[in-house]
Order: sequence, then C-alpha cells, then structure tokens
Amino acid sequence: MNAADLLTDAVAARPGTAATDTAIHWVDRDRLLTYREAVDAMARAAAVLDGFGVPAGGRVGLFAHPGLDYVVALLGAWRLGATAVLVDLADKDRFHELMTAAAPHAVVYTNDHFDYVRPTLAALGSGDSPTVFAGMDGPQEGTVGWLDALAEATPLAEPPATDTTAANAIATTAPASATTRTHADLIEAATSVADRLDLTPDDVTLCPTPLAQPFHLEASILPALLRGATAGLLKTWQPDDAWEQMDRNGTTVLCGTDAHVADLARVSGTRGRSPSAFRIALIEADL
Repeated sequence: MNAADLLTDAVAARPGTAATDTAIHWVDRDRLLTYREAVDAMARAAAVLDGFGVPAGGRVGLFAHPGLDYVVALLGAWRLGATAVLVDLADKDRFHELMTAAAPHAVVYTNDHFDYVRPTLAALGSGDSPTVFAGMDGPQEGTVGWLDALAEATPLAEPPATDTTAANAIATTAPASATTRTHADLIEAATSVADRLDLTPDDVTLCPTPLAQPFHLEASILPALLRGATAGLLKTWQPDDAWEQMDRNGTTVLCGTDAHVADLARVSGTRGRSPSAFRIALIEADL
C-alpha cells in the first residue's frame, strides 16, 4: 500500500464525479484540483521526478509554502516510490545542514527562499550524481522550473512495481522533532481520523499548519482523500479572514492548533455564529 493510492482509489470508487469533485483546495489563492485533475498532476510530478533521476526508494527534498504545488510534488514522490524529505520554512537557517545530511536526488523549493538554497545547490548540484533543484515558480541560477516541467511532462502510466507499505513516505527534519512515517503509518493515522470525525464526501477540511509537519497530512489531507472529501490548505492564518473563508467554502472541519481553535471561537462569538457548515475541530494534541 502507498499513501498515493488513497487518491487513485477515490477516483476508482466514484468515477462519475471524479472530474467535478474537489480533492484539494488552496484557499489563499483559490486554486483547486478535482480528483481526476489531482491524479493527472500526481502522475506528471512522478514523471518529472523520474526524469530528474529519482529512483524508487530515492529521496525528494521539499522546501516550500503549504500550497497546491507542494502537495502535487509530495504525491508525485510517493507515486514514484520515493521518500519526501520535508524541511519546514521555519528552519530555513538550517536548510543547508538538514538537506545535505539527507542527500536527496532532487529538491523542489520555493523561489523566494533561494538565498537559503544557493549554498546547498553549490554543494549537491554538481559532481557525478548531481541533485536536481527545481524552483516552484520557475528556473533560477542553476535550477529548473518545476511548473514548466510539469506542463511538459507525459504522466507516468504505472508506478514502480514495488511494495512501499513499510517504506518511509516522509522524513521530517525539524531539529527538535525529526521523525519518519511509513506509508502504513500515514494510512493508519488517516483511517483513524476519518473514522473518528465520521468524514464523508460532503466534508471540507481546512488546515493552516505547515505541510512539513505530519499533522497536516494525518489530520486533513489524507483523511479527506480517503473519504472522497475536500482537503483545504491555508498558508496565512488571519482569524477574521479565515472565518470568512470557512463560511464561504463550506468548511466542516478545522485541523490546527489550540490557538487556531481559540481564534475561531472568538470570531464566531463576535459574529454570533460559527461558519455556516462548521461542525468540529481537531487539534494536534488529539492525534
């Protein structure tokens, strides 16, 4: 079993609505992918990473804001059978140390943090087996453009015929809480959350925590995909704006910290009601 299978299984289970049901919604930019579009994007990302020389069982570094393109790169790595090495932007000053220690075959990064990437590019981007660096928003000095490569890619038809159940899906690098999760770990956690929250295809989650933390995957994205629901991503949390977005988007589940839940309660009290479809909150301590 591979965590990426949750997406393909959701499409197989609902072929009639996969082209219209929203899988992932990047709320900040109001960009979304339907389930069918998400499968295509994942297959393209896997093909790009394969072209970069990432093998099954290889490593893909991710260093970017929590948005749609990050999720596509993550799913593509899984589809290829690679481990995603996640570096939180909050650890940008240690990016070089953390990423060189991981020695990934490719790195997908946010262009606005190129100054932190540059020393690692110099160290890993040359030699007999150079790491390929791809900028989310286009090529920079010595790198390629991630979105350009996706647009030109032919989707990877079939994933490698390897069992990734016990393989690491992610490796987080936060100095105080570095950890790994296998595909089995992520699927077990997602199933538990989906059952506890009684998620259905009508649910819409919202998570404003970094994607470099397992909580975002285990509490929001993967449970939503497991049940054919919509996973909402939010990069910037502003309480009043977030309330408006939840109300407008029909958000039913907030996955966040105590502070996020307290903000929502405060704004809801001021406005005299909760967001229109909201029903439950899940905080990190609950997992």
